Amino acid sequence: MSQGDSSRVFRPFVIGTGAACALVGLAAACSDPAEPPGKGAVSAQSSVPSSSVSGHTGMTGEISATSGGAPTASSVATHVVPSVVTSSPVTLPSTAVSSTASASVKTPAATSTPGSAAPSVVSSLASSAGPIPSASGAPNDPVPSAGCGKAAGKPADVTSGQYLMTFPASYDGARPAKFVWAFHAAGNGNAQLKGIYGGKDLGKNYVMIYPKSSGNEWVYATERARYDAWFTEVTDKYCLDTAHMYATGHSSGAQMIVQLLAKGYEAFRGVAPVAASKYGTTFPATPVLYIQGAMDDVRKSDGKDVVDQFVASNGCAASVAYDVMACNGYQGKPVAPGCVAYQGCTAPTIWCSHDDGEYSGTHHGVPCFAPYAIFDFFESL
Repeated sequence: MSQGDSSRVFRPFVIGTGAACALVGLAAACSDPAEPPGKGAVSAQSSVPSSSVSGHTGMTGEISATSGGAPTASSVATHVVPSVVTSSPVTLPSTAVSSTASASVKTPAATSTPGSAAPSVVSSLASSAGPIPSASGAPNDPVPSAGCGKAAGKPADVTSGQYLMTFPASYDGARPAKFVWAFHAAGNGNAQLKGIYGGKDLGKNYVMIYPKSSGNEWVYATERARYDAWFTEVTDKYCLDTAHMYATGHSSGAQMIVQLLAKGYEAFRGVAPVAASKYGTTFPATPVLYIQGAMDDVRKSDGKDVVDQFVASNGCAASVAYDVMACNGYQGKPVAPGCVAYQGCTAPTIWCSHDDGEYSGTHHGVPCFAPYAIFDFFESL
């Protein structure tokens, strides 16, 4: 199945009866080592210019948020999900894994509590867990920003040096619009993620904001104040729904999101970091779709340490297989998304440990299924 194939399959996740996150406050960013030097030809990652790989400094270790050292690399070939009460594993359905996927990559072990069964397909998250409260406390009600009613109609896309901003056809300046922050990777301009998400469902249905770091990467001490200023600026000028604000980011941009959460930031209704790093200890309960290559050669990790933080922060227990579209990724190879959804959580928690070699074969890129999975995840919240 190609990335553009419309016959994609998803299974809505099931969580406990607790609702998800409150949406208030702002907090902080991060510092990511530069992305990897090119390992052969630049990958087919959407809209990645050759300079986005060849211009990197070649650092592949991680800068620790506490000690400044590189964290211990985890085993990427045999990783498992955090310890939970288990019975028989739930087999990942064939729709989610290609039969030709690499045999060396293992889907995180799907587990279940005694007597439990794999979740049935439900129409939405709300049908199984109740509505998620908005910042005002009114479930799913939009919270209009100060910009609502100031200007009618759909504005031209914003192309300032600070950020790119695009608007869906449905934007009219009167009805509060859902919006997504998309933070770029180190060494990559903000146009890269616009190229990946802009033409997909995410870009067609949400106001998208692609901010640009002041330097090569996202550095917390520098970027936090800039982010706060952008938030104030866009919500004052445009009609946005501050109860439905989301974030995704790649690499350094994903680290930006994780550090915001580690500092107590609660304004995101849901997040989808791609290849982040561990910062802090716990987060506010936050719906998350965490994506990282099982053999990420830049992080030297499969991201389990980050997932553990979300699992602990969201109060999760067992996990079950979660269906995501099959697609062809790096060099046209079939990709196994390797996703599991945790149960008993106060906020939806999903981990996709995939085998897409995107980013010049490093498995560090945005996998082919991500634009669709992220859109479906945000839509479910």
